[in-house]
Amino acid sequence: MQSDIDGYTGEVGYAEYFHRGTAPAWLHFVASGLGRSAPDPSRPYRWCELGCGPGLGAALLAAANPHASFHAVDFNPEHISVGRSWACSAGLSNLSFQQSSFSDLAQMAAGQSEPYDYIVLTGVYAWVSPANQQAIRTFIQRFLAPGGLVYLSYPCFPGMAEMVPVRNLLYEYAQAAQGSASQRAATALAQVRALGHAGAAHLAKYPDLLKALDQLDGRDPAYLLHDLLSEHWQVQHVGQVVRGWESSSCCWLGSAQPADNIDAIALPAQTEVLLADLSVPALRESAKAFASNQTLRHDIYQQVARAARLTSSAHRQALLRQRLHALPMPHDQATDDRAVAAIAQPYFHPVRQALARGAIGYEQCAASSAYAADPGKLNAAFQLLVGSGVAHPLLELAPDPRPAQSLNLALCQAALKGRPIQWLAAPALGSALNTSLAQMAAWMALHEKGSVSATAPIADRAWKAWRRFSATLPVHPTALFTDALANFESEVLPIWLRLGVVSDQRP
Repeated sequence: MQSDIDGYTGEVGYAEYFHRGTAPAWLHFVASGLGRSAPDPSRPYRWCELGCGPGLGAALLAAANPHASFHAVDFNPEHISVGRSWACSAGLSNLSFQQSSFSDLAQMAAGQSEPYDYIVLTGVYAWVSPANQQAIRTFIQRFLAPGGLVYLSYPCFPGMAEMVPVRNLLYEYAQAAQGSASQRAATALAQVRALGHAGAAHLAKYPDLLKALDQLDGRDPAYLLHDLLSEHWQVQHVGQVVRGWESSSCCWLGSAQPADNIDAIALPAQTEVLLADLSVPALRESAKAFASNQTLRHDIYQQVARAARLTSSAHRQALLRQRLHALPMPHDQATDDRAVAAIAQPYFHPVRQALARGAIGYEQCAASSAYAADPGKLNAAFQLLVGSGVAHPLLELAPDPRPAQSLNLALCQAALKGRPIQWLAAPALGSALNTSLAQMAAWMALHEKGSVSATAPIADRAWKAWRRFSATLPVHPTALFTDALANFESEVLPIWLRLGVVSDQRP
């Protein structure tokens, strides 16, 4: 691993993770719901991730969207190497990696890169210095295509305010500790937890913080090191972020979390009227964050040159083209509890019953007796179904599934060998599905020829498939696998087949 750069660790690699908001299909769907245009994810486009980590997210999206071009950037050479290995494992010719600092990116000559239709960042904006934040904005100002979208997630005030002194103390303990970066992080966590359990007043006032610290004990220290212990880590003021991006020719469009865009769900009821007339984005978003005690932002920005709203007719046509497909369990870990609660209401029963049968279309739902009286309300309903994790937008044109299936085979094999991977590429969605180790093992049992009887229970076959990849296994997890795979062949696998996650060419 390379040494730290600008106070950000290079000694320990970041976790392999996928963020659903980075998928163009997701961003296009949310933008359409807001009445804004966005590059069509069913057609060729260019996508770039700044601070890509080990590149798993970029690989999943490149495999699920072979018709598009993907480029991932990180300063850590080990991250770049891991990302390239994923691309190589599936022969992803549409995915490239670049080892670079943000300052070097900002100084690239104009002809060194074509403009990108989508540029995404997850968390890193709050972990780097103000100078690097400016470098990020400069790069995006120069290389975001007209009408292109930016996804930016970051911790924000006021909801993260109580975390600031905890993080600062963790940082000071880590600075004073001895050993490797991981050892220093573990020491810092142990010291702060000890203070909390001894009755430290701040953690006594916020007991959920102490519970969160306890849950980190024994976990990979990469989360602490990357998400909390960089030198320049800082909770962001929403208004300052919005104004900073406006100065770089990007206007705030909305949130990639659909529930955040629906005031009736995002805000306490009596605050809505007080915010209704706020038209300045920096002020309105700051006030909304304050009213909802927001902790994490999922902002979407758009290049100003083509940031006009859709006409009423164009917006209606964009909505009528929308189609959703049901998702199997487990749902994405980033599922929005507000959306989950909202779709439990009776209004959603007919559309959820239709969704249970597979795909649904906005036009067909709007014409049904349940929604014909007010089809416009379906816009929010579709957004909340997606935000809840029970559904995902479908691409208008499903791409070639073979790159995704090649990567998914490599992902399953890696997961069964012990890597904490929880996603598979889904080309019909242009994104990735959350999955479980048991489901991956079940698929490998069905996919590979072996000595396991085809008539044996799927849990037994999955466990034996897992055993073929790992020499060190816990005791036979019969009950765990039996529960996890109760509906795999009847419900999960059919969805995987329809979405192109796997093929039906089993031995």
